[in-house]
Amino acid sequence: MLVAVSVDEPARVIAAAVTSLLGPETPGPDDVQATADAAVAAMTAKRQKLLNSIGKREG
Repeated sequence: MLVAVSVDEPARVIAAAVTSLLGPETPGPDDVQATADAAVAAMTAKRQKLLNSIGKREG
């Protein structure tokens, strides 16, 4: 169950959470490309699982 919490400065809370998860570094082009490649790979795998689950295969 999720519990609602109110904060006075939600933008600061989100910024702190993202910084905590991702780190304070500024990504370079290689970092951005690696993240994009990982996202595409994950989506491709999930797409294939979905197609398999409904009985369609890519040819």
